[in-house]
Formats: sequence, C-alpha cells, structure tokens
Amino acid sequence: MDKKALMDKIFAKGKQYGLNDMEIYHGKDNSFRVKIFKGEIDNYSVSSSEGLSLRGDYNDQMGYSYTSMLDESSVDMLAKNAKENAQVLTNEDREVIFEGSKEYKLKETYSDKLDRVSEKEKIEFAKEMESKAYEYDKRIELVPYCSYGDGSDEVTIKNTKGLELSSRSNLAYCYVSVTAAQGNDRKSGTVYRCSDDFYTFNPGEIAKEACDNAIALLGGQGSGD
Repeated sequence: MDKKALMDKIFAKGKQYGLNDMEIYHGKDNSFRVKIFKGEIDNYSVSSSEGLSLRGDYNDQMGYSYTSMLDESSVDMLAKNAKENAQVLTNEDREVIFEGSKEYKLKETYSDKLDRVSEKEKIEFAKEMESKAYEYDKRIELVPYCSYGDGSDEVTIKNTKGLELSSRSNLAYCYVSVTAAQGNDRKSGTVYRCSDDFYTFNPGEIAKEACDNAIALLGGQGSGD
C-alpha cells in the first residue's frame, strides 16, 4: 500500500473511532558510515528507520499513537491507541491542529547524485584518503581517524484540515585526523568536509590539508623529504 492510501485509511478509521481533527507525521531516514584504520575497515554501518505517528482530537484532548509498521495492519491500532491516549488526558489547554499557511517556499535539498554512488566507491574513497595522508610526508606517523558517511531523510505531514507537506534532504561528509611527529613533539590536524555531491571530494586534497595543519604546528613548512 502506498503512503497516501495508508494515510487516508488511517484518517477514515480515526473518524470511526470518534476522532475529530487529525494529523499524521511520517519520517524515514537512511545512513551509511565507514571508518578506515591502517588500510582496513575498522567500522562499517548501514541503517534505516521509518515510522508514522498519528495525533487526533477526542473530546478536546489530543491523543497520540505511533508505529514503525507501515502497512494496513497498523491502521486500526493507530486510531484506537490515539483515542485511548486522549481518554486518559485532562489537559486544560486545548491542543489544536494547524491548517497550514497560505504559501510555503520550498527549497530543494535533495541530490539524486548521492543515490548513484556505490558502497564500493565510498569505501575506496575513505581508504585512499588515509593512504594519501601517510604518503604525503614522513612526519605523518598515524592517521587515527578517517571516515566517510552519508545520510538522507524524508518527512511528510498531512492533516484533515487540508495541510499536506513533504520534504527530503541528503548529505555526504568525510573526516580525517592525522598525527605528525618531529622528535618528541606530536601535533594533530583535522579536516571535515560535507557536500551533496560525492564527486567534489578529492581524497588527496583533503589529506594534504589535514597533514599541513598538523605539520604547521610542528613548525614545518609544507611537505618534507
């Protein structure tokens, strides 16, 4: 069942349970992260979550319910739980459902480019960022932290007063930290980047900047022999 049809069924079931104004909030997110240490994958995670909450007015009390099962089996449960939640409330300040503004300025914050990047590319990028740091200068003795990650989220709000809004966004990021040593002196340098375009990340340039940051604290000037 598609999301719109599911929401309509929930509203219809809510009416059967005596709920008046109702609003649904649907959220979905995905994330990927890989951490490299000495050329090997030190940490790797891929996660996703999705959930839907309903709030509805019953006898001037706003009842809430939630589910992570987005199928028809949750329709009755959501409406019933929202009503039962409202029945035990005794709030004096009435909570209302907002019908929305007349106009919304929507900004596109989602890049389809990120969806086309394979996990293999992401892992190889992180490995190359680390290797470039080690190759850059003999004073770089350790790359304690080198990672790449990205994430996306999608939100939809719909209510029985006519409001229906959706937004989605995604972002990629990378982080590298290096340790430079000269005698007994040790300094660290870090670089963090974020973008909605994976291919703007240059592993060599990012590694170089982190290394230069660390070396400069040792009094070094650029790459050593």
